[in-house]
Amino acid sequence: MGLLKSIYRFFNKPQKYIITIYAPLTGEVHDLTTVSDIVFSDLILGDGIAIAPSLEQNELLSPTEGIIKRLYQTQHAIIIENPFGADIFVHVGFNTLNLRGRYFSSLVSVNEEVELTTPLLNIDFKSIIHTGIEIMTPVVVTNLGSEVQIINKAPVGSTVIAGESPIFQVVIEK
Repeated sequence: MGLLKSIYRFFNKPQKYIITIYAPLTGEVHDLTTVSDIVFSDLILGDGIAIAPSLEQNELLSPTEGIIKRLYQTQHAIIIENPFGADIFVHVGFNTLNLRGRYFSSLVSVNEEVELTTPLLNIDFKSIIHTGIEIMTPVVVTNLGSEVQIINKAPVGSTVIAGESPIFQVVIEK
């Protein structure tokens, strides 16, 4: 490393931020690499955890503060951009795209600012289950890299409570 680069790094050390991401649903934690959808199990979209949601709830809560970056037309998936730059993708179920929005109702819109625990979607889990579609819900960070990493994942098999239980932390260096 050159002298100028060393001096620059000495005076311009990157800031490290650790953001806690909370459960958007109540349920049981599963290892993302074991889910039935290869796009998630092969970590193609990013890393995180999956939650097998309790059927006794009907709201998906924001797992972090931020801005709604994307809300899929069928309302089965949503991306929240945290103020520090982490993109949190919550995808309700596998093959729920085929429901074409049935059993989902959005409570927010794109570019809307949300706080931790803001209700994002109403979901009729019991009706989805009756269609034969799996409701396992991945929560992933889609923009992982050298500056964005996941640590402290909730233990597999543990029960998490929506809006209360941490499911992982994101380390961001800027």
